[in-house]
Amino acid sequence: MKKTIMAILLLPLLAGATTSNMSKYKLVENTAMRNAPQTYYKKYISMKTSFVATSPSMPYFIEKTFSSKKYYMLIISPASFRVIAKRDKELDELMATLKKATPVILYGKVKKFSNKKFHSGISEYYLDLDKIEIDKEAQATQETKKEIKEDREELKKELRQRILDRKVRKRRMPNVITD
Repeated sequence: MKKTIMAILLLPLLAGATTSNMSKYKLVENTAMRNAPQTYYKKYISMKTSFVATSPSMPYFIEKTFSSKKYYMLIISPASFRVIAKRDKELDELMATLKKATPVILYGKVKKFSNKKFHSGISEYYLDLDKIEIDKEAQATQETKKEIKEDREELKKELRQRILDRKVRKRRMPNVITD
């Protein structure tokens, strides 16, 4: 009896755990993260960006902390800072399906590299990736734009062909003067 009452009381808490988990992430724009990453230090953020690739090797200052055998370094566009994710089965499967310029949503915590030797153009902050999702809305928009572009190219080809046919017909037809 007590176990069922406890289960009934805990059920709403467990059901709300996933929604509260996602609510701890603050949505941050790429430009804000690029211009002032220190403001988000030790905070959980989510960011909409475009996936470019994974880097097979990491720079020397990152390799000291994160082995490329155990971690991924994601390259995103615009390249505002580094994104590092621990390898696991789910992430391996997702990385295999991602293509260049796929819109994604990144969830994670902003951290600072422990190594102090950096080049001037490299941010000392990185995103420790918790979760990555494919942005379905942005992907649908991107596919629609691609279809529109293909339709425009097809219409341009058709118009060029009509213009070319008209020029050829004018050359073949002699000027006939009628009385």
